[in-house]
Amino acid sequence: SLVSFIAIFGKTSIHLFSKTNRKYKSILLAFGSLLVVVSGFNDMLSVLGIKDSFLILPVAIAAMVFSIAMSVNDDINHTFSERDELLRTLESRVEEKTKHLTEALATVQKSQAELVESSRLASLGTLSAGIAHEINNSINFVNGAIVPLERKVAKSLPENEKEGVQKLFKVIKEGTQLTMEIVASLRSYTGLNQAEMRDVNLFEVAKSVGTILKSKIGSREYKINIDPSLHFYGHHIGINQILMNLISNALD
Repeated sequence: SLVSFIAIFGKTSIHLFSKTNRKYKSILLAFGSLLVVVSGFNDMLSVLGIKDSFLILPVAIAAMVFSIAMSVNDDINHTFSERDELLRTLESRVEEKTKHLTEALATVQKSQAELVESSRLASLGTLSAGIAHEINNSINFVNGAIVPLERKVAKSLPENEKEGVQKLFKVIKEGTQLTMEIVASLRSYTGLNQAEMRDVNLFEVAKSVGTILKSKIGSREYKINIDPSLHFYGHHIGINQILMNLISNALD
């Protein structure tokens, strides 16, 4: 009878028992323990001949063992449920951390690219400033020799050729002066020692930028509508770059 009971109703009983809460489980285990005590007392009376009844202690013990087995099975199922929940939570957290790390990596890569670009611009500025300095020295030699040369040439030329030569010297002076202005503007634009805050003449800055962009401006009308006395306290290089970008964008 016991084997048949376990075989037929065992699986169903375990399934139903596993759905009970722990309070009911404790009650069932206590009831099983009480059943073992009562059946043992009954069997003792039957063996001593005090009471005529069947021996039911083995059945009670089997029921108690079966209850304990169902309790252990419920604990195992509960443990597996907690494990699955922890795994799901862990996977979710790993996915979230991976997403954050991916975003952080993208930010670092972007910052690295910006730093590399800034480094290149700084190197280009240093190189440009050095070249501008060397060109400025050479132009100063040429500019200083133009006036004495013009005087000597004028003395040795006949009067009918002096006017043409003077026009040529005028063109040379203008070209030399323009080159000096471009070099001065380039040095002002890339000024390595002007990163600190200082007093800035906005008109001079705009004029310098206009000189640098003169070839790009071409025949277009370009006027500086700024009060020459207007000054402000700020970064000379920064305002240079702002005006350069604004004018270049407008030309484009």
